[in-house]
Amino acid sequence: MKKIIIHVPDMRKAAARKKQATVFKPPSFEKKEALESLVSGEKYYIHTYGCQANVRDEETMRGLLEDIGYIITNDPKEASLIILNTCAVRENAEDKVFGEIGNLKGLRRKNKKLVFAVCGCVVEQPKILARMMEIFKEINLYFGTHEIPSLYSLIYKARTTGATIVSVESKPGEVTEIEPVIRSNDYKAFVNVVYGCDKFCTYCIVPYTRGKERSRLFEDVITECRQLVAQGYQEITLLGQNVHAYGKDLSEGKDFADLLEKVAQLGIPRLRFTTSHP
Repeated sequence: MKKIIIHVPDMRKAAARKKQATVFKPPSFEKKEALESLVSGEKYYIHTYGCQANVRDEETMRGLLEDIGYIITNDPKEASLIILNTCAVRENAEDKVFGEIGNLKGLRRKNKKLVFAVCGCVVEQPKILARMMEIFKEINLYFGTHEIPSLYSLIYKARTTGATIVSVESKPGEVTEIEPVIRSNDYKAFVNVVYGCDKFCTYCIVPYTRGKERSRLFEDVITECRQLVAQGYQEITLLGQNVHAYGKDLSEGKDFADLLEKVAQLGIPRLRFTTSHP
């Protein structure tokens, strides 16, 4: 199968930290209408491994997919799109992904229009990505943690070109606000406040797979939390690889303590955050 390489991961680029303002980039949703005409009414299957950040990424992807007519299924045999959203924090999480791919790869042979995608932190590691591409010819889409805003165009390319699409960019990363979101729970919600990590602890891969620390705008976080309170949610968890870094890259003069205080004033019965450093 031919390959279309858009981006490949680079650990040196992933480790680079430049003092620059966070870039706020609106989503383009390229190929949204074209993909919708192809897939509306078809089913998708998504399996997420690992941390709350991955769960929140799944909620974003579900919102994008169902906005163009995809219908979720718990049976991968029914799906024309399979997404494995991976975790790289523990070795056994990687082993589980390889095992799951082995279980599902036969579906691609039976259904040639199936888009079989692997995303998340595992594919951000060059050696593991290369190994996957060598072993599993059935996978026809790889995309990284920064590529969710490009989900429509990536699926469209995989669906229409017959090629394996690889888009895993190691870069500081932007902040892109994406709606709609489909929450995984009816009474508790995850809210991203800061992405990435600059701590580079010896044992941790996250700074390489999630990029530099970059905060959402204060009012964007408050608006999302206010909407959740209005919808009747009872618990909000503020998410970040390092929530203590919130606001350091912004010129707003707000830090995580300010954010925590403001969200608490909205009247949410239970307020949590994860994770902090130290």
